[in-house]
Amino acid sequence: MKSVQVIALSALGGVALAGAALGGYMLNQRSNDGPQAPSSAEQPVADQSTEEAPAELAGAAWVQGDCSSGSSTYEFENGRTIDFMGFPEAERRAVRYQKYENGWKVIRPDETHIYSYQNGNLKFEGFEIAGELIRTPQSPVLKRCPKATFEKIVDVPPASIKEPLRYALFTAITMKDAQAAERIVARMPSVEGGINAGGDPDKKPDIDTMLSTATREIYLIVQKKRGKSTGSKPEDSYASNGTPWQTVSTFPEMIQGEFIVPDRVGGCSNPFMTIRPSSFSRNVFGKIFENEPARIAVSGNRVWIERKTDDGRFDGGNVLEIQPDGSLVEIANLTPSGAPVPTSGTVRYLRCSAQPASADRAASAETGDLANAKAAYARSTDAITAAWQALSPERRQALLPSQRAWIRQKMTDCKNLAARTPGAADQKEAARLQCEVGLDRLRVQQLKTI
Repeated sequence: MKSVQVIALSALGGVALAGAALGGYMLNQRSNDGPQAPSSAEQPVADQSTEEAPAELAGAAWVQGDCSSGSSTYEFENGRTIDFMGFPEAERRAVRYQKYENGWKVIRPDETHIYSYQNGNLKFEGFEIAGELIRTPQSPVLKRCPKATFEKIVDVPPASIKEPLRYALFTAITMKDAQAAERIVARMPSVEGGINAGGDPDKKPDIDTMLSTATREIYLIVQKKRGKSTGSKPEDSYASNGTPWQTVSTFPEMIQGEFIVPDRVGGCSNPFMTIRPSSFSRNVFGKIFENEPARIAVSGNRVWIERKTDDGRFDGGNVLEIQPDGSLVEIANLTPSGAPVPTSGTVRYLRCSAQPASADRAASAETGDLANAKAAYARSTDAITAAWQALSPERRQALLPSQRAWIRQKMTDCKNLAARTPGAADQKEAARLQCEVGLDRLRVQQLKTI
C-alpha cells in the first residue's frame, strides 16, 4: 500500500479522525434539550452494543480521498478496527458497535467515535466523551474501497483517561464546539489545572494554555466558570490603573523608533521591531513582516495594538508598556480568543537610540564568537531532544510530520539569515547557529505545552 500523509482534525493534542488518544465514554442517551448530569435515580441503560461489525462497514477499506493514495484508511472487523494514518504500521484496536441514528457508534474501551452513513459513504460526525456529543468543525467523508494490505499491524491498548470531563473539555476546545464546552463546564466542579488528552489535572497543557487556542466564545464560557471578569473587550483587563482605553490614529511619538530584543542576533544594525506613526514591522530571523494595526489605543503608559483578519474578525493584539528609559515591555500578547499566549517570562524591547555604542560592539563581538555559538547550539540541541523524548510515543508519532517540517523550515531560515550576515565565514556560521538556538528555544516551549 502506498505511503500516505496524515491529515489531522486538529493541530493540538493529536486529535485526528480515529487517531491517537481520543478517549470517550458512552453513557446514557440524552434528551433534545441537551445532555444533563447523570442522576442517581436514573436506571442504567442495557448495553445494546455488539462485537459484530455492521454489514455495511465490513469487508472494505474506508479511505479519506482516493482509494490508491488516500490520506487515511480504516477497516471495521468483528471486535476490532484497523487504522492506517500514514505511519510505518497500521494500528489495531478492540471495539464494539452500536446503531446510532443513520449510522453507528464505534465504541472502544477508551473512546467512542460517531459515524453517519450517507449515499454509500461514511461521514465522521464527532466524539462522545463523558456522555457529551462533541462535533468536529469539519466532517471528513470516507469512501468505500477494496480491503488494503498492511505491511505491519500493531495492537494499541486503550488510553488511560483520569477524569473524562477534563478530557471532554480538552476535545471541545480543540474541536471549537462551544455548545459542548458550555455543557461540559457546567458539569465540572472546577476547570483549574490540566486540560489534556489524559484528563489529568496534574499534567500539561493546563487550562490557560488551552484557552490560548480556544475560540472567543469558549474563552468567555470558561472564564465565567472561573469567576474571572473579562471585560467587554479583550484589552479591558490590561488598562493602566483602570484608565479607559482611548483610540488614537497614530502611535504616540514616545513609542516610535527601532527596538531590539537583548541577546538577539544582529543588534541595532538589524532591529527586531520598527514602530512608525501608523505602522510597524518585525524582523523574524531575517524575514520582515509589515503590519498595519486595525486599531491603536492608549491607556496611561500602555499602548494597545489590535489585529484583525481580512474579514474583520478580532485576531488578537499586543499590550506594550512604555518604560522610563524608553524601552518597551510586552505586558500581554493576546490570541483571537482574548487569552494571553503562554510565555516563559516578560519580553523587553530595548530602544536602539538609547543603546550605548559599546553595547553594539559587544553584541557584534558575541555574534562573531563561533565557540560560544557552538556551545549554545549544543545546549539547545540537548534541550529540544529532551523535550521531544518527554512526549509519549503516541504523541511523538502524531507530531513527527510537523516536527520534520519545522526542522526543514528552521534550517532554511537560518541559512538565509547567515547568508545576509556581514563578516567572515566564522561570523556567518555563528549567526546561523544562534538563529537555530533561538528557534529551538521557542520550539521547546511549544513541545512542553502539548
